[in-house]
Amino acid sequence: MFGEFMAQSRVANALAGATLSVLVLTGCTGGDPGAAQTPSEAPSASAAATASESPSATPTPTPTPSPASAAGPAVNIPVPEKPALADENSVEGLEAFTTWWFELLNYAYATNDLEPLKAVTDPECGTCSNITGSIGEAFAKDGWVVGNEIQVENFDSEFEQNVHGSVSSFITITQQSATYYASDGTLLNETPGFTDPDLNELIAFYENRAWRLLDVGAVNVD
Repeated sequence: MFGEFMAQSRVANALAGATLSVLVLTGCTGGDPGAAQTPSEAPSASAAATASESPSATPTPTPTPSPASAAGPAVNIPVPEKPALADENSVEGLEAFTTWWFELLNYAYATNDLEPLKAVTDPECGTCSNITGSIGEAFAKDGWVVGNEIQVENFDSEFEQNVHGSVSSFITITQQSATYYASDGTLLNETPGFTDPDLNELIAFYENRAWRLLDVGAVNVD
C-alpha cells in the first residue's frame, strides 16, 4: 500500500535501521477626551437615562461549520488552533505538535486550504509535497472530498537529537475511507481507509521556539 519513501538528504542519517515509505493518504486523481469632569460635576439624569436606553452591541454570530457530504463541500471549517504546548522543546511539546500537524492535514483535506500546513512543514519534504499534490487533484475543478481523516493513535519518542539536530518520533495512525465528488456532485471514486494502526516515523526540527516537520513516512517492518 505504500510506495518508496525518499528521505531528505539532510535527515537521511536520522533513519538508522528504519526504512520509510510514502505516507499514503487515500487519494484519487462622545465628547472631547481632554475635557475632564470635576468631582462636583455629576452626570445629569437625562444623560444617564439616555445611556441606559442605548441598545447593546449585537455580537457577530460565528458561522456554523458544515462538514463535507454528498450534498457539497465543507464550509466554515475553522483552522485547528495550535496548542500552547506545541511550541515547547520537550517530548510533550513534540507530541502536541505532531497531533496538531495531522489536524492541519485533515483540515487541508476538508478545505483545500494548504497554507496552515505548509507554514509548519519544511518545503523540502518530499512526502508532504506528494500529499499536498494529491489534495490539489482531489479539489481540481471544484471537486471535494468526504472523509479521509487521519487519527494519531499512539506516540513515542526517545527525544534524542541526531547529528543534524532533528528528532525522530514513532506514531501509529488510522485513516477513514474517502469519497471523491466532482463539482456537479458526481461520485468519482471511493477509497478504503484502515483501522489497524499503521506505524510511521516522523522527523521534526526545533528552531526559533517552534517545531517544524521535516518528513514523515510509514515504517516497513517486514
